[in-house]
Amino acid sequence: MDTQTLIYALTAIVLAGQLWVFERQRQLLQMELDWRRGEAIARFYQLCIRLASNFGRADGGGTLHTTVPIDQSFDADLLPEMSSAATRFAPLGPRAVRHLITGSFLLGQYVRELQGLALVSKGDEQRVLLNLKLTRELVGRQLDHVAAEIPSALRWSHHGDRPFNFQKLCSDGGTRGGAV
Repeated sequence: MDTQTLIYALTAIVLAGQLWVFERQRQLLQMELDWRRGEAIARFYQLCIRLASNFGRADGGGTLHTTVPIDQSFDADLLPEMSSAATRFAPLGPRAVRHLITGSFLLGQYVRELQGLALVSKGDEQRVLLNLKLTRELVGRQLDHVAAEIPSALRWSHHGDRPFNFQKLCSDGGTRGGAV
């Protein structure tokens, strides 16, 4: 066997080995992407359920329509977690991230209004409470838009395979009835 043929044969063997390695790397990368997407989906649902529970705590004994004092405490980790949506939830896609960022902005508005509730005069309380209720519904609507971006086979469900309705869960009184 001459040297030229040997070089061609070795080149073909090395090329075949590189192709095998590249294919293996592609498979590993796909597994990592699937894992990251699954992790992002789990984080998303955990965040939404925690958020709905916080809103439920604010419902207190009544609804936002009553004069019953509402719990003004709010989980301080929720706002930064939603604010970092671009990095944490990127595997869900750009549309999902856009909805999460919008939801984060609305949640920030809710928290500011909730904190300012103590400073509101008696005549403006009802207006602020209605704004809080509307903002909660808007946050829930954004979360529903994100959930719609998740492939149906990967969406979480509850109570007999019903999909989560975050607009309802985040709305005034939405966590009553064991929804979370």
